[in-house]
Amino acid sequence: MQRIQTLYLGVITVLFITLFFSSVAEISTNNQILLLDYKGLFSLGAWTVLVLTAVVPLISIISILLFKKRMLQIRLCIVNLILMIGYYPLLIIYIYSAVKNGYAYNLHLPVIYPIISAILCYLAIRAIGRDEALIKSLNRMR
Repeated sequence: MQRIQTLYLGVITVLFITLFFSSVAEISTNNQILLLDYKGLFSLGAWTVLVLTAVVPLISIISILLFKKRMLQIRLCIVNLILMIGYYPLLIIYIYSAVKNGYAYNLHLPVIYPIISAILCYLAIRAIGRDEALIKSLNRMR
């Protein structure tokens, strides 16, 4: 039987890989439209968002592989959750700097993927905690 947290972490991985290769926003200048995707982020100097988008699925995959070490898995999920939440302040900074320079912006659907992933990560943390509590209660019964 598949553990539900593995499915949650797998969906997080898929969402962030999709986010990595899709455009998050469109910034309209006077005569051109810039897409804010992984190539555009790198050229704008927003490499922190690019690295963050690449690190989150990597941590999720590592968490899946560490299924026997539940406490380490919880810690990695907490780090992942903080990174997902930290995605938005970084994105807001880059969009704010574009608006400050007089450019217009348009957000695309993948901008909500980190929120969905953060919810799934929280659910994975809870499920891993339940597994750990179950194992501890079974050990007490022996």
